[in-house]
Amino acid sequence: MLNWGSIDLFISADIVSCFDRLDHHKLLSAVEYFVKDPLLVNLIRGFIKTDIRDDSGKSYAGLNIGIPQGCSPSPILLNMYLHQFDHKMDHLLKSYPIRYARYADDLLVAFCTRASQPTDSKSIEEVHQCLLSFIQDEELELKVQTKRVGEPFIFLGMRVSIFQRNTGLKRVRPLKGAK
Repeated sequence: MLNWGSIDLFISADIVSCFDRLDHHKLLSAVEYFVKDPLLVNLIRGFIKTDIRDDSGKSYAGLNIGIPQGCSPSPILLNMYLHQFDHKMDHLLKSYPIRYARYADDLLVAFCTRASQPTDSKSIEEVHQCLLSFIQDEELELKVQTKRVGEPFIFLGMRVSIFQRNTGLKRVRPLKGAK
């Protein structure tokens, strides 16, 4: 983020209950796109379909959505699932002066200042609508925050502050007590 240049606005978003809402059929289709070994695909299918119980003993077996968030394969599976979303975002990067980063279910879109002109509200709304549309295609939901210069926000446990000087983003620091 520090070399994204002059930035005048961020869209920070979280995919709501992402791991809990991944559709198994779509996930397995994504896995089959990347993994050509049928034995490994079957192993992953077994992992996805494993009976999971909460503290009260309630079983979640038989559901066709969701994967355990804390297990080692989960982030890799999520990246496979969201590959098409990332691909759509790459196309958006060609149409707008933006930068994009995603880490698991958290994403950040930065609007870069063009020729000392702040980003216009029409571009912001168009990108926001594209984000919502892309994520709805994956049957997920976004919780979005828009922040301008001088409005700090939290991203991945870091307090991000935008100070407009000649080089854009000036300060990223960990939250007190964040791990």
